[in-house]
Amino acid sequence: MLIRTSDGNTDVIDYREKAPSHASRDMYLDKSGNVTEGLSTDTHLASGVPGTVDGMLNAHSKYGKLPFKEVIQPAIDLAEKGFPVTKRQAADLNANRILFIGRNVFRPAFVKDSLWKEGDILIQSSLAETLKRIRDYGRDGFYSGRTARLLVREMKRANGIISEQDLNEYRSVSRVPLTTDYKGYKIITVPPPSSGGLFLSSF
Repeated sequence: MLIRTSDGNTDVIDYREKAPSHASRDMYLDKSGNVTEGLSTDTHLASGVPGTVDGMLNAHSKYGKLPFKEVIQPAIDLAEKGFPVTKRQAADLNANRILFIGRNVFRPAFVKDSLWKEGDILIQSSLAETLKRIRDYGRDGFYSGRTARLLVREMKRANGIISEQDLNEYRSVSRVPLTTDYKGYKIITVPPPSSGGLFLSSF
């Protein structure tokens, strides 16, 4: 998250995913040293330790003005009560139906008996419960407790390697933004480990 306040101060909150502690350099290679197709993109080994929750809480603690419970409540309401999907959203959900079914033990909220159509209501009850735990317990509502146990259980079910320790130890990081000039304009962008800012600064 790149931040510029009204007084001109800048900040970057880096909440990118991190490699689990049991990750290794050759984890996506077979015994011959060749890349195993799909292992780094289509399996639980493709998952990094999630950082968005910690990052959003960090951003709110530094820059938020409203109470966090008030900020998160609209998202809980949308997940719990649902919202009508657009024509494009319905098409995207239908296009990924087989993928959603194949990668979940239980039927996810994105799959229903018939195909989605514009105006259908998408309710995400499990997401609502997760958000409520974050609302009530802060980062502990995600990186420990029930949510963490559910994440780790799913990892173990499908040979993933994210552990409760990985989740508990995750912390977002504040970084100094990159600044550069381009045709008389001051560009403020994101530093490594993101590559976009460096690429932009090379012009």
